[in-house]
Amino acid sequence: MKRVILFLVMGLLSWQNPVMAQQTKEQRMTELEKKLVGLSAFVPGLKQRVQVGLSGASIQELLRAVAQSNQLNINVDPMLNIKVSSNVTNENALNILIFLAKNYDLDINVIGSIITVASYNPPVVKPKYIPKEIPVNYNAGANTLSMELNNDTLDLVVRKVSRLSGKNIVVPASLNGKLVSGFYNEALLETALEKLAFGNGIKLVKTSDQVFVFQPLAEGRNCTSIAMGKLR
Repeated sequence: MKRVILFLVMGLLSWQNPVMAQQTKEQRMTELEKKLVGLSAFVPGLKQRVQVGLSGASIQELLRAVAQSNQLNINVDPMLNIKVSSNVTNENALNILIFLAKNYDLDINVIGSIITVASYNPPVVKPKYIPKEIPVNYNAGANTLSMELNNDTLDLVVRKVSRLSGKNIVVPASLNGKLVSGFYNEALLETALEKLAFGNGIKLVKTSDQVFVFQPLAEGRNCTSIAMGKLR
């Protein structure tokens, strides 16, 4: 693991980061500082000055020395592998913690009076879900349907066809999540739906009240022997 040498000369703390990264980090550091300032009202050792001289020590040893000097409860993740060469004079423990967190991407959690220092793991941000546009066009005058489908979800395809055409089309729960593909250009709506079923291993039936229903094939059946059926 990478070994980091820390030269701590407390006073003016400066660092350089890209603007966007700095803004994000600044917001996090502001929250950490507020948390520690609030704790310092009950834990006066955070505001007490520290005199620490260590060379080649680990961050665990540095913060242990700070904790002992100022009577603080500081727990440091043993997995942190940061080597420290420090000369801290006339600076309080709160600023030392913030300095370390800023420069080495550390996180500081507080439970009661216990301060835990660990590596910062940014939260995973899930990308915003953008529904896929289903390529379906309906010509009302000619009652024709054009579709260019490639692993599209059947229920979403049917929802759009039904909305555009005004036809009642049913997808049963057993076909939820069924992926379909196919290309149909200006085909009569009923024909396009029948071919969609045929090409994707399902069947289409039509009720007496003009409702189209997609259905899974019966076990052992195949598309080549099935035309569109009717339900009464």
